[in-house]
Amino acid sequence: MVRHSYRKRDEWHVPTGGVRDGEDAEVAARRELAEEVGVTVATITLVHVEEIDLHGATNLVSVFAATFSGTPVPDDREIAEIAFFAADDLPATTPEWARKYVAKAVTR
Repeated sequence: MVRHSYRKRDEWHVPTGGVRDGEDAEVAARRELAEEVGVTVATITLVHVEEIDLHGATNLVSVFAATFSGTPVPDDREIAEIAFFAADDLPATTPEWARKYVAKAVTR
């Protein structure tokens, strides 16, 4: 889980990121994990896809479960802190959408 520097500072989220024009969602997930937490994805599996409304625009969200190599390190730009939690013991400040995506990943 990550704590962003630009969102509610006490909330814990799953790592997220945008997909560039013409970029595949899996490629974007690998890139975002490398950029934001400094890890290289070893295996990755698509576990959930949904459309959500975000600030008045429809966005396609792809949720992946992944294993990685390397030690996660915050980029100190977008990510302020990184921590691991049991899926059934997420911090109280984890938003419902992040809880849902964790559940999708662990029940795949």
